[in-house]
Amino acid sequence: MNEGLSRRAWKAVAYPPLSDMSPSLRREFHEALLDAEFLDDLPGKWQGALIETEANMPELHAAEPRSADRARELRALYEEVHAYASERDHGDTRLTVRRMEPRSLDSELMLLAQGLAQGTQRVTGYPYRTPEGLSAAGKRLDEFLRPLGYTIDHTDEARTYAYSTDLVPWFTGKTPDGRHDNEPMDEEIAACWTWFEREVALVEPRGILLLGHPAARHFLNRYADMRIGRRRPALAELRGQSYPSTVGSANDLTAVVAYHPSAAWGSLQRRAQESYAAAQPLLRTTLAR
Repeated sequence: MNEGLSRRAWKAVAYPPLSDMSPSLRREFHEALLDAEFLDDLPGKWQGALIETEANMPELHAAEPRSADRARELRALYEEVHAYASERDHGDTRLTVRRMEPRSLDSELMLLAQGLAQGTQRVTGYPYRTPEGLSAAGKRLDEFLRPLGYTIDHTDEARTYAYSTDLVPWFTGKTPDGRHDNEPMDEEIAACWTWFEREVALVEPRGILLLGHPAARHFLNRYADMRIGRRRPALAELRGQSYPSTVGSANDLTAVVAYHPSAAWGSLQRRAQESYAAAQPLLRTTLAR
């Protein structure tokens, strides 16, 4: 059993709904914990019970009432988004509800990409994570975040868990040649901005990392008063700069552009690495304000 998960569980069982378990259910919960390395290894009902208990723990409310409220609001937002996205998702399995990881509310860095991949968040509930662990893109992204003290791996408790979101919260399907994901249509993205703005209000980031051209174009056009076409300027021309941005009442945000980690291989690998090298000091300055 993972030591961090063990500490969470033994602390939580003193509070409802876990404290209301019958002896047989308590044994079942303990046996499930023995077989689990991480939270998402637990059966769904125990994941939900543990998360619900932590959201209602009295000392959490006493110490950080604002954080407790934000966690509940974000969980409700994920349910609302899921109901809408499920009707538009092009995946070959049922879309999973986004997992609410309370640590993500500590993130001063928000990541914005195009949409969900086929086999990561839409399957596991966690960004860039497959049932086997971080995806290849997730591992590249995690290495980029490491010098900033952040991680995209929710099981890494040594670093701050970066908050990640997308222009559209579903898998858009593949292009006819099967090589790329379809870019979301403008009207699809427009329908989702309200949810994104609510995420920004709840997470309260200082910096936003725009991963890929679609995320950069749509975000900067809407929130940084820019005029970027579908093809121009190229992503390479946008990197290496900070973009003051206003999202709702958050008027002191700084956006930075980089290649999406799924593109950081083959012919684009060098450009992607250059964009990461340019983005890191900009984000470091932003987060240190």
